[in-house]
Amino acid sequence: MAKANDAFRNIREASEELDVPQHVLRFWETKFPEIQPLKRGGRRRYYRPEDLALLTTIRDLLYVQGYTIRGVQRLLREGGIEAPPAPSDDMTLPPDIEAEDQRAAALEAAEDENAAGALSDEAIQTRELFQAITPVAPRATETPLSGMLSVPAGSEDPVDRQREERERVIGQLAVIHSNLAGAMARFDEATAVDG
Repeated sequence: MAKANDAFRNIREASEELDVPQHVLRFWETKFPEIQPLKRGGRRRYYRPEDLALLTTIRDLLYVQGYTIRGVQRLLREGGIEAPPAPSDDMTLPPDIEAEDQRAAALEAAEDENAAGALSDEAIQTRELFQAITPVAPRATETPLSGMLSVPAGSEDPVDRQREERERVIGQLAVIHSNLAGAMARFDEATAVDG
């Protein structure tokens, strides 16, 4: 069912109507402050008919007439293109679109919760790995392993080669341990801020 010409369009509908990818519409918002769709939940955008008219003009100037972004910015700045007024803070969506927006918000919240659960599982696995390697990872304050093993440089003794390989592996383990410790600290900090 086609929407009336005076109906709000979400970004998917605007993208299809203008035959411009959604990411391009978001990019144009960063380049042309005159594009001001009604934003809900920070991520959902609703375009008024006047927003679509401006987007159509910008698309035609860029894609058909060959203007650059700077050229279109200049036209907007100098009044060569009339920009619609910004939506007022008290502007609301029509009831049918508001209900659709509420469903989209609930769906996004459920998806975010699922993603947080997956992140939590990954964080638990990372913490378990960190705890498993902590007892064997050398601390930065400890004597370097090469000094403890006294591996002579250039030795061809098989035992010395094994020691060198063990030293290399333990050194890599120390780096992994350090990286995991940093990642866990950042994760703990992020979850403390969110929670």
